[in-house]
Amino acid sequence: MKLEIKGFDKLIKLGNLFPSVAEKHINTAISRSLVRILGKEKQEAPVRTGNLRDNWSINMGRFKGILKSNAKYSSAVEYGTKFQRSNPFFKRSLNNAESGIEKEIAKAINDTIKQIIK
Repeated sequence: MKLEIKGFDKLIKLGNLFPSVAEKHINTAISRSLVRILGKEKQEAPVRTGNLRDNWSINMGRFKGILKSNAKYSSAVEYGTKFQRSNPFFKRSLNNAESGIEKEIAKAINDTIKQIIK
């Protein structure tokens, strides 16, 4: 699933120019963005047993983060099967979190610039 975030290209440029300064701010923005998406997912996921809603993991790396469903059937719910209509709960979660993610990216850009000009 693809999500385009305004300002992310600027943040990447700052990261390339000033990696030691930008890394903390970029990783914080990524982490906070994934938590935002996860919060929206908990609102959007269909609940029968709670397994789909509650079984997620976040893995952080340098300049990257992964939000992963550990429920084996999450893609069948998201995209549907020939026996079940799709329920794109994760896509809705991304769309609902988009403006908050853009704010996190803008904050990371501003915080990086402030630290560089100190």
